[in-house]
Amino acid sequence: MRGVFPGAALALASLAALAVFPAAGRAAGASVGPGAGSPPPVEFSAREPSGGTIRAEALRGKVVLADFWATWCGPCREEIPQLERLQRRLGPRGLRVLGLSLDDSAKDVRAFLRTHPVAYPVAMADAATLRAFGGVLGLPTLVLLDRGGHPVGRFKGEAGLARAEALLPGLLAR
Repeated sequence: MRGVFPGAALALASLAALAVFPAAGRAAGASVGPGAGSPPPVEFSAREPSGGTIRAEALRGKVVLADFWATWCGPCREEIPQLERLQRRLGPRGLRVLGLSLDDSAKDVRAFLRTHPVAYPVAMADAATLRAFGGVLGLPTLVLLDRGGHPVGRFKGEAGLARAEALLPGLLAR
């Protein structure tokens, strides 16, 4: 599938995740939160392009803004400097931006990060990661997790960052 649609196998995994996580199909910006009937904390393990591993439990206690992106996605690339500024500004208050790449190759991501370094962790999103986050049907997609790891918002497209950012003060105050 390489060359036809980068990340096509992951896109298919995202479609399968919608059958398991119907909440993933909600309208952009629809929020959910902890409490009765809310989704459980997101549990995942993702490989860094350098070979390390990022696990959900290492992020507990932080508000996580997971950014699903790819090096070949123009809007994703435009959003990265904004995410970088957000991490620098709100990181001391408990925000952790997490880049989850849908690229087919860690080599491509490593090359991109050499010329566009970021101050937040980046990992490769595989099919299991996509299922854990409820699927991704377009880039960029942001998923906001509270300090307990519960999903509290899903935002698709270029305008998603502003909507996610509006929720951060309340989440960081908790």
